[in-house]
Amino acid sequence: MKQQLIRQTLQASTWTSFEFSIPCRSFFVKNFTSSDIYVSFEQEDNTNTSFKIPTMIGEEIFISNRQDTNTNWLKNTVYVYSTSGGEVEVQELDIQ
Repeated sequence: MKQQLIRQTLQASTWTSFEFSIPCRSFFVKNFTSSDIYVSFEQEDNTNTSFKIPTMIGEEIFISNRQDTNTNWLKNTVYVYSTSGGEVEVQELDIQ
């Protein structure tokens, strides 16, 4: 199976969706921008409840690490907010 990976250049101060065709439990997000990014599983306007990833850091984020087939624990879209704009890469890890 080919890796599930999306790389996009984001605009500053906007939320951008990274949508995959296959749902999964976890994503690896790489921040190549010059400042912090925020990642959420829901499209929202609040960065206070989102994962914060500093510049030039990659981080694994989980919707859940439960090993069951409950579709509530699977997502195919993550939303990324960039404070400065720049490139971000998102990779699906635990594909079902």
